[in-house]
This record gives sequence, C-alpha cells and structure tokens, in this order.
Amino acid sequence: MARWFSSALQATADLLLPVCCVSCERLMMPGESGIICGHCWSRCRRLPSPGCVRCGHPVGAYTCRWCELLPPFVRSARSYCWIGAGTGSAIVHALKYGGWIRVGPAMAERMSRLSWPPDVVRERAGIIPVPLSPSRRRDRGFNQTEILASHLSQIWRVPMLDTALSRGHGTQSQTQLTPGERLGNVAGAF
Repeated sequence: MARWFSSALQATADLLLPVCCVSCERLMMPGESGIICGHCWSRCRRLPSPGCVRCGHPVGAYTCRWCELLPPFVRSARSYCWIGAGTGSAIVHALKYGGWIRVGPAMAERMSRLSWPPDVVRERAGIIPVPLSPSRRRDRGFNQTEILASHLSQIWRVPMLDTALSRGHGTQSQTQLTPGERLGNVAGAF
C-alpha cells in the first residue's frame, strides 16, 4: 500500500511539476534521474586521447602545454570535459551560477570515473574543496566545490577536509582571465 501511495504521489508531482533539464530546458524522459538529461550529458565534449599522464589534457604528437601552468606540487589533475561554449559550460553554470545544487551528484559521479595514475589513487587521503571568500559565499549561498567534494568523498570513500584550506582574502572573478592572470589573481589568497 505504501509503495502504491508513493508511486501515485510521484506520478501526480510529475504531472503537476514536470522536471526539465537545466541545460537544454526539455522535459526529462521517464526513468531519468537528476536534473540534467542523458542527451545533454552525452553532448559534453570529452577531452580526446591520448592525454598527458600528469594533467589529462590531450598531447597528440607534442609535449603537454598545460603542465607548465601547474605548480610543481600538483602531481595529477583531471577535467571531465572541455568547458568553453556548449553543454559542458551550461552544466557548470547551472551549478555555479544558477544555484542548481542537485547537479552536484551527477557531476561528481562522472568526475569519479576519470582515469588517474595508480599511485595517486593509492595515496588519496582526502578531498579539499577550494573555499570561497565570505562575501562570495554569502552572495551565492553555497560553495560548489564543497558540493562536488562532498559527493566525491562518498564515492571514493575518503574524507572531505573542508577546513584544511582557508582563504585569506577575496579575489576578482577568474572567468575572463588568462591562465597566467589567474595564477597572479589567486597568489597569496589561500
């Protein structure tokens, strides 16, 4: 009886308040969970192979041009997809600027499946979210890196170390800065 009531309640909610994909704004198909449709997830532009062992970016016949931008202590980094124009950007913006925090679990699930060097996987001790400045946290109401870190820590079964890093001062938005300007912008902020 309880199962029937729950199903009836869910069907009524779906009829009165249908869920739309926050990326393409189409109705979600029956059986899809989350708030991003399968079509949009499939349209994310994945990074092609072969990829750099350290940063995961495509290398082709050349040496990696991205690793020189990473500080020496960063042994490994990964990106799920290209974030320029398109679906990947729309999904990130839905979380970061649109406040659609329910995007977090599906993003973390996809991030968790990325290939990492075996030594990095063995040595995972925790996940550290990047803190926002108090004013940006107040304006946004949440920290998107904490949402992703929380879900990744559950999937990977490592603790989220949300007090391991603190922000000393606010910085300007990184969105319109070059990689070199981004490094200068956050220098001394943590």
